[in-house]
Amino acid sequence: MTTETKSIIIVSIVSLAILFGGAWLYQRNAPSVAPSVLTENQEALVRDSSMKLSPSASSTKVTVVEFGDYQCPACAYIEPDVEKLKADYKDRVTFVFRDFPLAMHKNAVKAAQMTYIANEQGKYWEMHSKIYAGQKEWETLSDPADVFVSYATALGMDTTGLKEKLSSDIYQDRINKDVADGKLVGVDSTPTFFVNNTIIRRADYNAIKAAIEEELSK
Repeated sequence: MTTETKSIIIVSIVSLAILFGGAWLYQRNAPSVAPSVLTENQEALVRDSSMKLSPSASSTKVTVVEFGDYQCPACAYIEPDVEKLKADYKDRVTFVFRDFPLAMHKNAVKAAQMTYIANEQGKYWEMHSKIYAGQKEWETLSDPADVFVSYATALGMDTTGLKEKLSSDIYQDRINKDVADGKLVGVDSTPTFFVNNTIIRRADYNAIKAAIEEELSK
């Protein structure tokens, strides 16, 4: 390979990196799309079996629902904002997570299955957070099972038979139901948030907080 050819290849790689990097930064920093209101299929937002983080009160005035994908970079990026909102409104708001794994993300379904396996031992939200925090560790692996087992170990879970469960499809129906419900309420990208019936796309902390405050004031 000549020096000239090497130079052309290097320039091409750098150009592509700048192009995709700039697109990603734009996506992260783009202003939020104006919220809209869900008027149909509202019952599909939260099911009895949905994963909920609720205050001790039996009911709350506001429910925040996120349709997310564990392998989605934008979902991982906003997760600290979601955690802050949970801390800020822990006594007043119910938070719900619904799985919406995108076809382009080959490990997203297995990640979702891992959270449900963790739920069997009362560790759903802990695993949820750990999987998002470690996204860069497992997103490109051909099989993320070993990484997920290490998370389970760190959380003090019994890991007996965990890999076998991960390789099965015991929670596939549940994940499919979340995806179907997401499509019913107009989800086509992740993350998509609903604050009661208000739809927020390209969300950030301030956009979700504003919607929560508006609902609390009613």
